[in-house]
Amino acid sequence: MSVLAKIRNKAGLLVAIIGIALFSFVVGDLLNSGTSFFASERDVIGKIGDKKIKITEFGALYENRLRQQQERSGEAVLEEPVKEMIQKQTWDNLLNDVIMKKEFERVGVIVGDDELSNMLIGSNPHPYVAQAFTNQQTGQIFEGYSLPDGRLNPSKVAEFIQGANQEQLDKFIKPMEQSLREARLTEKYNNLIKKGFYVTTAEAKRDYVEDNKIYTAKYVIKRYSYMADSAVKVTDADIKKYYNEHKNEFKAKETTRKIDYVVFEAFASSEDTAAIFEELKKLTVDFKENKTAKDDSLFVVRESDSKFFDESYHKQGTLPLNIDSIMFAAEKGTILGPYIEGNQIKLAKLIDSKVAPDSVKARHILVKINGTDTLRAKNRIDSLKSVVSAKNFEELAKKFSEDPGSGEKGGDLGWFTEGAMVKAFNDACFNGKKGDIVVVQSDFGYHLIEILDKGAEARKVQVATIDRAITPSSNTLQQYYRKANEFGGKYNTPELFEKGIAENKLDKRIADNIKENDKTISGLDSPRELIRWMYEADQGNISSVFELGTKYIVAHLVEVKEKGILPLELVQEQVKQGAIQDKKAEQFIEKFNTVLAQEKSIENIAIKMEEQVLQAENIKFTLNSLPGLGREGKFIGSVASLKPKTISQPIKGKAGVYVLVVDEVKEPAAITDYKGIKNKMIGSVTGRVDYEVFEALKSNVDIVDNRSKFY
Repeated sequence: MSVLAKIRNKAGLLVAIIGIALFSFVVGDLLNSGTSFFASERDVIGKIGDKKIKITEFGALYENRLRQQQERSGEAVLEEPVKEMIQKQTWDNLLNDVIMKKEFERVGVIVGDDELSNMLIGSNPHPYVAQAFTNQQTGQIFEGYSLPDGRLNPSKVAEFIQGANQEQLDKFIKPMEQSLREARLTEKYNNLIKKGFYVTTAEAKRDYVEDNKIYTAKYVIKRYSYMADSAVKVTDADIKKYYNEHKNEFKAKETTRKIDYVVFEAFASSEDTAAIFEELKKLTVDFKENKTAKDDSLFVVRESDSKFFDESYHKQGTLPLNIDSIMFAAEKGTILGPYIEGNQIKLAKLIDSKVAPDSVKARHILVKINGTDTLRAKNRIDSLKSVVSAKNFEELAKKFSEDPGSGEKGGDLGWFTEGAMVKAFNDACFNGKKGDIVVVQSDFGYHLIEILDKGAEARKVQVATIDRAITPSSNTLQQYYRKANEFGGKYNTPELFEKGIAENKLDKRIADNIKENDKTISGLDSPRELIRWMYEADQGNISSVFELGTKYIVAHLVEVKEKGILPLELVQEQVKQGAIQDKKAEQFIEKFNTVLAQEKSIENIAIKMEEQVLQAENIKFTLNSLPGLGREGKFIGSVASLKPKTISQPIKGKAGVYVLVVDEVKEPAAITDYKGIKNKMIGSVTGRVDYEVFEALKSNVDIVDNRSKFY
């Protein structure tokens, strides 16, 4: 057989060998890179039951909510706490959607199109709809969409929907319909549960008696605190026994972490402070050469850390003490500084001075601008100005002003000092004359202002200030970073970490019960990277250096508490205290039993136990705690079940061991109508349904929340 024929005969084998080789190559590469050959879990932000939530799905929902908030608030950039709140709302809504959708399908709850239409444009629209057509600043229905009584006009809503373009349908109407459908589904489901509650007459009678039957009792207590812990010996077997009997008391509802950490906080050195002084000194020449207020304002905003130019005028005594008297005696253009004020170094320039009233009394009528509807607001304020006078101002303000605070008082704003109002409003009041009625526009809308009175005139000055924070330089920051890095490298075990704190006389700080999605740790700025490390590290690990602002952190992961029953080693001290208390209780019970065999009166028992007879009054079975005893359920239960004048057996309580005798029982007045009690009992349960049903359903679903890995 020729070589070519042999190759042909073995072709299948060669293909298989090559295929296996290629497969091995690819799999090897994937394994080395840490990537799964099968479906990757790295893009899964969480799981709700058997449903995986991908980051793309969650991210789209989250971004949409962010955009909606930006549109509502008019803010292009949202603050971090707002974004965190929206992120949590997005996750909570996903939980609700996934969990409740299955439940709605299981019990057959639906919302028909006619029902949805009635909620949207029926005679009594759902509150969600009214809210969507309400001005969030004024609390009033948008003009043109309200009935004479101020309620939403359904026909106008229908007109809006019929004339809506595709963008309005997608961004406004469809989401509203979805919200209405979900709200009604939830309402129906919860009502099914609420209607299932029933209270029998026997149950109502028992509740009435338990809430109104009053006991008086005498007792003798031997408190655990009376015996030193050192007087009791517990073995490892005692500790293990107590732990096994009380495991449910050591159940963690959430996964948490605990760290010890040290902070190397960088502070500005004297050289850093001197350098900032020099920088400001160099600015003095350019600052002095500015000839106009506009030049000064631009210069201040450009050169100041605060980026703020104060346009207001100040009367004497209101400026900082170190420049106040000097500025009022100085000439225009005078520059003071650099000088230290708090944690800043400043330059101050006297820009202007004038004689003006120290305060003004005024009233106004506000017409707000809704969206871009400036013309409507301007026309209305002009109409009001044409008919307003000192005599009818109060009446017009009460009727037409959209400032609810002052409108109710006829527009009266009382006395206010310069700078208390927005600039346009402030300038109109302080530059005008008593009796003037003027119109000005501000960020709030159009104001019709009447100047009622002006205070005594005094000299005021306008001062431009450049400020620089006294902060550590990059060299200083590097020095502190090196210190932290050296500490972490040298003391890199739990034992060495403790030793290093003592040797370097550092302050050990503790952060406990830190959850994976937490965003804050008291005293630290933006500690998310540190929290992520806690959930990636193993117990006992020492971290590398975390840079949080001017603080450098080295942490020791002390405890890893997973959700569920905590292992004995994590609750050793609590368990030991419980075992010690049990041993004390055994001794006290034994002593009580010896005395009870000899004595039949509570007074004699107290003498033999070297204690006092104490009295508890107004005891009800429904009480949660008692004066002097606290939350002692066994005491209350024993009182309610014990025959009067009968001394109880020793009772092991939370505060100690006690015996008691019921002195008096006051039976409640007899009643025949239990309808009110039944309604109260049903109401106390149904009032919790809306919250607790979902929480109960959620507890039965396996939920994995990986948001901390992405945000």
